[in-house]
Amino acid sequence: MEREQLAFFDLVGPILGQLVRELGAIVILDRRVIVLTTRNIDITDLAIARIDEVLGRGDEGPTESTPAAPPVVPMPAQPVPSDQ
Repeated sequence: MEREQLAFFDLVGPILGQLVRELGAIVILDRRVIVLTTRNIDITDLAIARIDEVLGRGDEGPTESTPAAPPVVPMPAQPVPSDQ
């Protein structure tokens, strides 16, 4: 099971990374670790739709027409503000 989870995250990582960049987000968190939030920042449905769009729904099995995950584009380094 762990091997399958790692393979899944290897596939969806670039997709979610692109989504984060598009939305100007900083991090994706598991909702189980959130204490308080607003609804407008929950991108779960959008993330699922994007993964389904790129990889397929998963119930039809792999095919040669399933596109490869997009490449990871590194974010430019952002300066960290100092308290000085």
